[in-house]
Amino acid sequence: MMWNVKADTGRRYRLYPTEDQAQRLASWGHTCRWLYNTALEQRQFAWQQRKVTLGVTAQCAHLTEARKDFDWVADLPAQSGQQVLRQIEQAYRNWWDPHHPAGAPTRKRRSGRLSVPFPGQAIAVRRVSRRWGVVRLPKIGEVRFRWSRPLGGAVRNAVVSFDGVAWHVGFGVHIDVKTPEAHAQPATVVGVDRGVKVAVAMSDGRMWNRAFTSPGQERELARLKSKAGRQETARRKHGTKTSNRARKIRA
Repeated sequence: MMWNVKADTGRRYRLYPTEDQAQRLASWGHTCRWLYNTALEQRQFAWQQRKVTLGVTAQCAHLTEARKDFDWVADLPAQSGQQVLRQIEQAYRNWWDPHHPAGAPTRKRRSGRLSVPFPGQAIAVRRVSRRWGVVRLPKIGEVRFRWSRPLGGAVRNAVVSFDGVAWHVGFGVHIDVKTPEAHAQPATVVGVDRGVKVAVAMSDGRMWNRAFTSPGQERELARLKSKAGRQETARRKHGTKTSNRARKIRA
């Protein structure tokens, strides 16, 4: 089987791990976040102090050493750690690409979504009934997921994630989609598309982007988000106290 073929679409399903499986996946998610942030800081330090650009090969060697020193790092499947380092490598390539809208890579926040990546050769997927399937993960075994749609192709990779409410598994699938040939047209004709993430995208591959908010507006937006978060926290605390008083009165 050729694993070097890239996925060209994605499929996402609701995952139902057991309590023990969920705890281990959560631990791996925090390890992946630590690894990403550490690798990012290592790259930044190497460039700022020595003008050296670290690559994924060198950082994989450092990961091997870390797995010898820390049991919690060694518990994360080696393939998943390598996938994390490849993710940050791709983030830098996107940043360096003048035709890509991505900015400089940033740290992953602790409050963000937990995710654990797996290469295709490390997992196995099978359908067990009309509504259920299982994915076999390294060191965990089979985990059930709701088969809500067909895969439609060969699985090339997977990402298990937790959004704070439920677990999901996303599969990168190769469905052998052929890129349509470009229509013959005069060289002077260029199509223009306006969007949200990229201000202007042209049919010849050129992109033009700009900031839609001023620094002052960004600060005001951050202040409003922080205020909304405090109000939500206060509302939840008040609701908990009210329910406690109600239980005491009924008692």
